[in-house]
Amino acid sequence: MALLISCCDSRVNGLSIFGAAHGDFFVHRNIANLVPPYHTDNHGQATSAVIEYAVTVLKVPRIIVMGHSKCGGVAGCRGMCEGNAGALELHGLRTDIGSGELLAFDGSTKDFVSI
Repeated sequence: MALLISCCDSRVNGLSIFGAAHGDFFVHRNIANLVPPYHTDNHGQATSAVIEYAVTVLKVPRIIVMGHSKCGGVAGCRGMCEGNAGALELHGLRTDIGSGELLAFDGSTKDFVSI
């Protein structure tokens, strides 16, 4: 068994690419098969939780991060890193691309504030 982290693009099917059967992989799919750095706070930890579970509970010996050509998520991320896109917003959280600072939406001021 291995952990397979792949893009959520429906054209990408890791099981068929590897010729695997159901149960051969523990699969986590997200936009652009990103594995963010580990943080001790509770923000954006889905991928970290999957990795922790796979390694500590399922005892997977391998982690595979599988990308694909012409990935829109990778293109978007590259655009943000090059300053060609705005800040990323997700469920009331926002990462300022310039500073990397994590912000949260404050309903009373109707603005994003540092957290």
